[in-house]
Amino acid sequence: MSLYLVRRLMQLFVALLGMSIIVFVAMRVAPGDPAERMVSPLATDQELQQMREALGLNKPIYEQYATFLRGVLHGNLGKSLFYNESVLTIVLERLPATLQLALISMTVVVAVGIPLGIYSATHGGSWLDIIARMMAYIGQAMPSFWLAIVLILVFSVGLGIFPTFGRRSLSCFVLPSISLILPRLARVMRFVRSAVLEVMHEDYVRTARAKGLLERSVLYRHTVRNALIPVVTDTWLQFAWLLGGSMIVEVVFAWPGIGALTINAIYSRDYPLAEGCVMLLALIFLLANLLMDLSYAAIDPRVRYR
Repeated sequence: MSLYLVRRLMQLFVALLGMSIIVFVAMRVAPGDPAERMVSPLATDQELQQMREALGLNKPIYEQYATFLRGVLHGNLGKSLFYNESVLTIVLERLPATLQLALISMTVVVAVGIPLGIYSATHGGSWLDIIARMMAYIGQAMPSFWLAIVLILVFSVGLGIFPTFGRRSLSCFVLPSISLILPRLARVMRFVRSAVLEVMHEDYVRTARAKGLLERSVLYRHTVRNALIPVVTDTWLQFAWLLGGSMIVEVVFAWPGIGALTINAIYSRDYPLAEGCVMLLALIFLLANLLMDLSYAAIDPRVRYR
């Protein structure tokens, strides 16, 4: 187990290194120059060049990357060009808002989606199964950003029940959470239903019934537990996506999270801030994958890491 963990941590480091190169190069080759945004529109070419030298943008790209990498290894992500603050400070200020929204959304998805998927699999053809499957198809077909706009038009503009933006009170969490929950809930419910239906026809499940075990014991000890590994995989990936992929929803609701911060940094050509945001999101995603793998052994005793 320890050797496996060491190997995975080494893979995580290599993946982060590769991600840092991709993000760094992509920001530099994309159209736009942060120096042009920081000087007056009437600035001369000499003033523009002086600004580029002050930002270190006149150096070869490999020298810029070496400077960036040295800073990262020392825990310094640099200073934002437009906020004029430490990138790490800005990112850590915005991260709790994204974590809160993701945790609330994922808790509801797991608490509702898994039981609903199990019920739908064990009561195939019932009216609740039919309704759940129809809602799952509709939920997966709705993009989160489109749902967010519809929710604002109905519940904020039309009915005036919930606020349209900000993070001032608990009511501000309702619409952003719903716009993230419904598509994820539909996916988890369908995933659980498919996994349970597949395991229900395995030989060891039929053997458990033949031995006279209670149906509840057969369902939860033999069926659901063996069906959880693909479900856990998808759940961890969905949670990681909520942390890094809810950018458009955060922008729609003006949510002060790291997703909206990343988009604003890219739009304003704030190289250090954009790179710091993407690197942190990549780290969270890789850690979620690591925890996902480690959780397999807790679910299925047959899984061993050597």
